[in-house]
Amino acid sequence: MNPLISPQQAYFFNNHGYIELEGILSPAECDELQAHIDAALFSRLKRSLSRIPPEELYANGRDLWRAKEALKTLLLSKRMTAVALGLSNKPSLHLAFDQWIPPQTWPHSAKGKDLFSIQGLTCLYFIRFTEPEESETAASTFGLEPGLIPLPAKRGNLLALNPNLLLNLPKLSLHKTSLYAVAYALPTAVYCHNGEDPCNHQLKTLGYNFGDRLTHAHHPLVRG
Repeated sequence: MNPLISPQQAYFFNNHGYIELEGILSPAECDELQAHIDAALFSRLKRSLSRIPPEELYANGRDLWRAKEALKTLLLSKRMTAVALGLSNKPSLHLAFDQWIPPQTWPHSAKGKDLFSIQGLTCLYFIRFTEPEESETAASTFGLEPGLIPLPAKRGNLLALNPNLLLNLPKLSLHKTSLYAVAYALPTAVYCHNGEDPCNHQLKTLGYNFGDRLTHAHHPLVRG
C-alpha cells in the first residue's frame, strides 16, 4: 500500500468507486496551473479563449502536459502519482492523459472509461481550480442516482474515480465549472478507437495506431 493512501481510503475507493481528497492543490497552485492551461490552449487555438465554443475547447484540451512543463511536473509528482498507485494497488502505471473540461452540455451519463480512447485506465482524477458556486451542496455534488456527479466539493480538491463508475454528466452540465481531468493507465494499456471521443485520432500524430500499447516514450511510466 502506498503510504500516502491509507488502507481505509483504499477500502472506501474499492467499495464505492470514488474518493475525494482535500487540499491537494493550494489556491496559489490552482491559479498558476489555470494560467498554464490557458496559455497552452491559446497556443493551440491562436485566439481569445472566451470566444471559443466549449466543444472546441474540449477537443483541443487533451494532453496539455505535453506543451507545458509545469503541468508535466505536477502529473509526474509524488503527490499525484502516489494516489493513483495506492488506489490501484499497482507498482507502476502510465500517465495516460490530461484533459481540460470547460462547462458544456452532456447529453447522457457515461462511464469514465467510455469518454476516452485508451483502454486500460485504472484511475481518473477530476480537479477543481475554482471556488464552489453558492447554490452547491454536498448532496448536489455527490448524488449517485443515476451516477456520480464528477465535481469536487472544494477548490484544490482531487476527486479520484474508478473509470468503470457511471458519471452523471447531464447534472454536471448544470454547474458552470471548468474541471481538469487526469488519468493513469495500466502498463498494458492500449490506444483504441472510440467514436465518442473528440480526440479519437490525436495519438496518431505521435505514431500510434489503434491497438498499439502505450509506450514509455510518449506516456511516462510512474512507479511507487
